[in-house]
Amino acid sequence: FEHRVGNMLLHEDGVRAGDDIEALHDMRVYSRRLREALRIFEKTCDCGRFRPVYCRVRNITRSLGEVRNLDVFIKFFSAYLAEPESVESLPAAARKLISWAEKKRDKLRLNMLRELDKLEPEKLRGDVMKLIAPPPETARAPDAAPEPQQENPRAIKVRRSLAFNARKLVHERLAAVEEQWKVAESAKGARAEELHELRIAFKKLRYGIETLYPALDMAKLDAIYAQVKDYQDALGDIHEQG
Repeated sequence: FEHRVGNMLLHEDGVRAGDDIEALHDMRVYSRRLREALRIFEKTCDCGRFRPVYCRVRNITRSLGEVRNLDVFIKFFSAYLAEPESVESLPAAARKLISWAEKKRDKLRLNMLRELDKLEPEKLRGDVMKLIAPPPETARAPDAAPEPQQENPRAIKVRRSLAFNARKLVHERLAAVEEQWKVAESAKGARAEELHELRIAFKKLRYGIETLYPALDMAKLDAIYAQVKDYQDALGDIHEQG
């Protein structure tokens, strides 16, 4: 958790500056990875604490995503204008689209910055770590005999939950990929919508594998992970060009 929160917050200054669209992309990606880790450990966390933390991270992901989509849109048409062989009648339309997207992005950036202001980085870091903190030990009288050493019940619960959720999550993510693959195959000339949903299914499978690496057979997963990443990257290229 600490690693994922830290990586997400590492890019906040770059996102606020707005000079590098990749800083925004990276913060959004790490927010999704943090959410995936939170989902896996949800059953071991106090529900009253979990939901507010998860919702704060989810709101950041969404506000970053709205701006990111327009960043990609602007980047695509800007690259088109730079091509020397672009059709003469189209640059004017492309410039209008870029102008429209820039204005809309500026408005969405204001909403994004408001969400970042609510984030309170150090408080978020502390709140996330509290979700998995062991309960305080019960105080005993100074003259009381020490109790036999026993494994913390919470540690047992976390370990069992992780093992159970590892199997459950991988099966669910694989089933979602298979289902979306069939949908994309059955469509006559897979549309952008079907391919986008397939990309999301691969992405969730990938993030789940990343989170659960220590609990799974890493030797077997390495090849699978590489394939999942290749599919996600290829579908991502299609999505951005669409």
